Amino acid sequence: MAGGYFGFLYFFRVRFLSPEMIRRRMHGSVGQYINTWTMVLFVMAQAVAVYGLLLFLVGALLADFLVLGGASLVTLLWLRPQEDKYFALVRHAANL
Repeated sequence: MAGGYFGFLYFFRVRFLSPEMIRRRMHGSVGQYINTWTMVLFVMAQAVAVYGLLLFLVGALLADFLVLGGASLVTLLWLRPQEDKYFALVRHAANL
């Protein structure tokens, strides 16, 4: 399940946050497009933790919450925006 979860988020990150896709799909500014898709990825990452919390509340298995919450935490750290990467992506997408 974790492999599918990380693969799903990786697919969306590569698919919608590559410079070529940004130029083809954006309707506003480059920064607005990047910020929107970064927030969508954050919401997807947090949804897994919420699912783990619901499983814990319904089934009273702490392991469900710890595993899914840990996977969500690792994903949020992986997706966390970094200023130098953000500006490099904006410059690269604007120059295509």
